[in-house]
Amino acid sequence: MSEDIELFADGWVFLIEGSNSVGDYYLKDKKILALTLDQWGLLLSNRATLCSEKGIRYLHISAPEKLAIYPEKTEHEVLIDNSPAVQVEGVLDEKVRGSNWLNPANYLRSQKEHYKIYSKTDSHWNFYGAFSVYQMTQAKLNLPINPDILDGPKEESWTVMDLGGKYDPPLAEKVFFYTASDNVKRVYANEIVQYKEKNNRTNDAGLHTGSYVIFENHKPLVDGTLMLFGDSFSEYRLHLLTGMFAETYRKVHFIWSSNVDWDLVDEHKPDYLVTELAERFMAKVVPSDKFSVAQYSSNLIEKLVA
Repeated sequence: MSEDIELFADGWVFLIEGSNSVGDYYLKDKKILALTLDQWGLLLSNRATLCSEKGIRYLHISAPEKLAIYPEKTEHEVLIDNSPAVQVEGVLDEKVRGSNWLNPANYLRSQKEHYKIYSKTDSHWNFYGAFSVYQMTQAKLNLPINPDILDGPKEESWTVMDLGGKYDPPLAEKVFFYTASDNVKRVYANEIVQYKEKNNRTNDAGLHTGSYVIFENHKPLVDGTLMLFGDSFSEYRLHLLTGMFAETYRKVHFIWSSNVDWDLVDEHKPDYLVTELAERFMAKVVPSDKFSVAQYSSNLIEKLVA
C-alpha cells in the first residue's frame, strides 16, 4: 500500500500525504506562503480583467479535496477552514471573489446528505459531485442547466479508481460513468488524445497535460462557446464536468492545463472562459499562463515517437 493514503471504516480511502502534502493543510494547519497567495490573487484578477476586455465571462473553479467534503469518514480532526481554497479566497479582491471565483465545498457538503458525491476509492468528485458543481457554475454565470443530464445513460462497472489503485492488490469499486447524449459530438482531438487512444494509453497520467478536444451540440440550451482549462475533475472525456458543459453549450473546448493559452482564446473567441483546478495544486504552484497547447503537444509527441 502507498504511504500517501489511508483506509478508514466502510472502505473510504483518502489522500493524506503525497507530493502535494494534502494533510499539511487539512490536518496540520499549514499556511500557504504569503507570496503564493498574493500571486494567486494577482493571477485571477489579471485573468478577469483580460476576459472583461475581450468581452468574455470568466470563472475559476477550485475542486475541493475529498477530506474537505467527507471529514466524518476519517478518524482525523479535519481543518476544513484551513483548506488551500479558503486561504486563496481570503486574499481575493471583492469583485473577483464575487464574480470570478467558485469554491463549491459548502454546497458539496450539503449535497452529500442526498447523494454520494465522491467515490470511496477515488480522489475526484463522481457524477453527482460534478453535476452539483455544474449547477453552481451555471448559476454563477446566470445560465440554465440541462436537467436531462441526471437521467442520461450511464455505464456501471467494477473499476479500480485512482486511490484504490495504490493498493496491492488494487481495490475495485462499483461505480458508474455518464455517457453523453446523441446531441453531443466530438469534432476535434489533438495529437496527444489521438496518440493515447491509438496506443491504449487513455488513462496514462503522464499524457494528460495538453490534451485538447472540442465538442459540438446540435440542440444546445446555451447558444455560445465555452472554453475550459481544467484537469481530472473535468476530464477530456465526457463523464464529468466537461460532458455536462457539452450537453449545454453549442461548442465546448477542453484543454487539460492549469495555464490559459491566451493565443487559443484569441483564436476561438469563446463567450465563456472557465478554469478548473484541484485545490491541492494551488498551495505550491501558481500558473504563469505562458503556455501554448500546440507547442506543448508537438514537443510531447516528438518525444513519444522518437
